Amino acid sequence: MHRSLTFLVGELTYDAQRQHAYGMRFLGAVALLLVACTKPNPVVCCTSPADCNSLGAMETSRPCTDGFVCINHECSTAPPSDAAPACTMDSDCPTTAPHCTTTNVCVECTTSSQCSPSSPVCDSDTSSCRACAADSECSSNACDTNTGLCISASNVLYASPNGADAASCTQTDPCSITHAIASVDSGHATVKLAAGTYTPQLSITGKTFILHGVGATLAPNQTGATTAVTVGVGTHLKIIGLSITASSGSGIDCGPSDPNATPVPSLELDNMNIDTEQFVLLAYPCYLVVRQSHFNARTVSPAAFIASPSTATFDRCVFEGGGVESAGAGASVRVSNSLFFNQMSEQMTGSPGPLSGKNFGTATAGEAYASFSTFIGSSLLCGSGLPACAGGTGDGVCIDNSILTSTSGDAVQGAGCSVSHSIAMPQAAALNGSSNLVNVDPLFVGGGSFALKSSSPAVDAADPNAVDNVDLVGTLRPQGPRNDIGAYEYKP
Repeated sequence: MHRSLTFLVGELTYDAQRQHAYGMRFLGAVALLLVACTKPNPVVCCTSPADCNSLGAMETSRPCTDGFVCINHECSTAPPSDAAPACTMDSDCPTTAPHCTTTNVCVECTTSSQCSPSSPVCDSDTSSCRACAADSECSSNACDTNTGLCISASNVLYASPNGADAASCTQTDPCSITHAIASVDSGHATVKLAAGTYTPQLSITGKTFILHGVGATLAPNQTGATTAVTVGVGTHLKIIGLSITASSGSGIDCGPSDPNATPVPSLELDNMNIDTEQFVLLAYPCYLVVRQSHFNARTVSPAAFIASPSTATFDRCVFEGGGVESAGAGASVRVSNSLFFNQMSEQMTGSPGPLSGKNFGTATAGEAYASFSTFIGSSLLCGSGLPACAGGTGDGVCIDNSILTSTSGDAVQGAGCSVSHSIAMPQAAALNGSSNLVNVDPLFVGGGSFALKSSSPAVDAADPNAVDNVDLVGTLRPQGPRNDIGAYEYKP
């Protein structure tokens, strides 16, 4: 109302000659405005019947002219073409960014319900749809991290610590863990565990499924040298996020202990935490892939025993209390971006060390490799002659781009190890390999951390031809002109 009055008064002041002619009209207009003072100023805008009604206008909309957008009932200049469109409601937004936020910006999504099944999660930082990365991002509480898709609840078997065997294994009626696993079939190949502690020992044979266990702990009632999880012939199992605590026995036994049994089981472990009195992993035979997991064998070495003809790869793992042994011809172990520390094996007579390729009833030892890894306070114990991993038959390991330290004797003991582009401290005996830094302090940060200081000789010192993309804690490699030696990449 005030803007209109000002406009009319200004018009009369500007043209005095017209003042008299239009005097009566002006007075009538003033009278009309005074009577209708609850009506909106003619220059305001609104974008919906409800929006207009809030101003006292009866129109369905009061649009702005081209080049302007309606924000808070005022026509404002449109933002630059490369900026997010401004809006007050979804209808103001283009199809590429169809939703209006509370800050008047058009975006792809404001809630996950606005996203498609192929990109089911609305990212809170970017307001754009993306793949799922965790179970908690899906309404089914189950994310397939390989595809980034949420798994339909109708294809998931749900279990809880107190679930009954007779329950339906649905999201609203979870069953016991043993009943859920027994119910796995081609249409239900995902088992989701609710948070809590589960006490049964598990024996799985001939099943193909994924076990989602983030927040869950398997702590079975064990007596003697029993095993928490036994993976039998014909099984193809992936376990995500589960913690296993074996009070008296072993963690996971994969394989029927018959090298001729088929089909050989396969096992994938992601983000696991396994703490055991005996073996953490026993593969005989088994095809094993392990990522981002922490293993602690409290009294027995090795933590992982990979027997012929098994194969195992470990990436971004932590081995505490026990190492990894590749035993016998046909066995192969590859370790990368991993940390070995607090090795209980160093305190045991006949210890194979933190990583070993050993003879196991065959003429040729198993192969054992480690790259971009860090060995703290323990020695590699090698045989004599060329190790199996380097094309020979003897006991030993092949190490590159790694840090090896010892608190008792040389970091590498015996000629049957091949070491290159690595740091060994202390080291009096000659190393079988090249481009090593001997008796050089790797300069760890300290305080329980084995990350590198900026002044560490390991920084930018790895083999320039080596390819490795990410370190133990997820830092991208390289941060400088070359990768760093060891499990940790220094990040400025």
